[in-house]
Amino acid sequence: MIEVPPNAYLVDTVFGNGWLCNQGYREKGESCAPIKVPPNAYLADYSYGNGWKCNRGYTETSGACHLIVPPPNAYLDNFSSVDGWICARGFKKANNSCIPHTVPKN
Repeated sequence: MIEVPPNAYLVDTVFGNGWLCNQGYREKGESCAPIKVPPNAYLADYSYGNGWKCNRGYTETSGACHLIVPPPNAYLDNFSSVDGWICARGFKKANNSCIPHTVPKN
């Protein structure tokens, strides 16, 4: 007989121990421990990683979500930039700021 711990449910599979943890919980030994979601984050796919993701406008560092502050002439972009922001059109990145692109005549 399969013993299902609290916060888990039976699954029909030949792999594993015959149960999976409910959403918001993660397997820890023979039990299911709650996933701790930090401020400014939400519960996400808990199969891999830490089980949560930072809200838009925040970035994960050392298990916490920190506010992204774009410099002047930049905007948030969580998908195509490591910093979480990119420069607006007509500007280019220089260190942690956005400077105007100089376009030659003709």
